[in-house]
Amino acid sequence: MIAALVGVRLGLPILDPLAALVVAGFIGYAGYQIARATTRILSDQIVIAESEIEHVVMSVPGVLGCHHIRTRGAADHVFLDLHVWLPGDMPLHEAHALSHVVKDRLIARYPQITDAVIHIEPPPADGPSPDGDRR
Repeated sequence: MIAALVGVRLGLPILDPLAALVVAGFIGYAGYQIARATTRILSDQIVIAESEIEHVVMSVPGVLGCHHIRTRGAADHVFLDLHVWLPGDMPLHEAHALSHVVKDRLIARYPQITDAVIHIEPPPADGPSPDGDRR
C-alpha cells in the first residue's frame, strides 16, 4: 500500500484505487472464510452422528434405549442433548447414577463434548411413532 502512495507521488494516481481494490479483496476473502466456518455452527448442524451416540449409550447396562439425540456447536466444542429410556420402576437415585455413567462414557468416547444434558424417561408403551421416530 506504500507502493500506491509512492506511485501517486510519482504521477501514477491509478495505483491508489488499485491498491484499494486489493485491500477490499483481502477483506472480502476474510469475510467469506469467517462466514463459511461459522455457518455450520449457526445453523445447528449435527456434529456427531446420532447412530454413533446411540451406540455408546446402548453399551451401558440397564439402558433400554434413547432418542431425541441432538448435537450442536463446533467440532471441538459440542453440546449434546438426549433422552434415555430406563426401567420405569428404577429408583430415582439409581436412574440418576446411571445417567452419569452414560454421560461419562459419552465424554470418554467424544472428549469434544463440553456439556451433555440427559433426560431420563421410561420407554414408550406404544413403541415407535408413525413417523419412524422412537418416542
